Amino acid sequence: MLEVRDVLQKIPKNRKQRFKDVSLVDLLATGEAYECMDVVTINNKYLVKMAALFKWAVRNDLLIKNLTEGLELKVPPRKVSEARKAFSVVQVGQLVDAAKKYAVKPSGKPYHYYVVMLAAITGARLNEVAQIQVKDVRTTEAGTSYIHINEDTSTLPGKSIKNPYSERCVPLVDGAYGFALADFMALVEARRRAGGEDAMVFDGLKLMKNGYGEQVSKWFNRTLLPKVVADRDGLAFHSFRHTVATQLKQQGVELAYAQAILGHSSGSITYDRYAKEVEVEILEEKLSEALSVVQ
Repeated sequence: MLEVRDVLQKIPKNRKQRFKDVSLVDLLATGEAYECMDVVTINNKYLVKMAALFKWAVRNDLLIKNLTEGLELKVPPRKVSEARKAFSVVQVGQLVDAAKKYAVKPSGKPYHYYVVMLAAITGARLNEVAQIQVKDVRTTEAGTSYIHINEDTSTLPGKSIKNPYSERCVPLVDGAYGFALADFMALVEARRRAGGEDAMVFDGLKLMKNGYGEQVSKWFNRTLLPKVVADRDGLAFHSFRHTVATQLKQQGVELAYAQAILGHSSGSITYDRYAKEVEVEILEEKLSEALSVVQ
């Protein structure tokens, strides 16, 4: 188990995208120094899964000892300079408006607006939004529209999520920051007619080294953000996620619902196991409460 952990610490970051045709054995044999996966990813995506398997084996008398106990790596403290800040509500509104104007320029695309907007109203990570497919945009029988965030690679190579808790259903709050749900659903329907259920909603985005959101990340952080926000120290696209988390907290939304919306582990087996079964209508109500200040 210690050897497994050692190997995990040598695996390059985003290996599936950067070295998809190279076996792990061959990759490690090169001896090259790569930028490797961070400790949080190793703990949450790999060691936690192994620990769950071994705990199950011990409970079912298949093993005497849990060989993964105490295996998790210590997470190094982040430097203050590396910490991400949240956007203010005013800044989010300004960024959304600027993105909407950019999208209609000759060089603009629908994703320039909608990826920004969806991140602002859902708190989803950049790649989670950028890689959504037509079939991921759904509506419940009660009429609540939502996006299913998942890593189904059967029809979209390179589709991924950060960890097992990241798979979730996040409602779309109509009206928040001027979001017009009907217009977005019309875009989704147009993509369905053009490419079917498996088509990407944002067809201009390509799989790159850091996922499908890399194009948006570079454009947003280098072009849009500097033009809209003068003091952008600690601010980046990921700040939308921090803003939604802050809004959920300030509006007193229960932690379990906030975790279900953002795709965070609760640290509780009971909550983690059943979090995906929280009704989308309930999450829509809670998210609407958090975003009510901007509607």
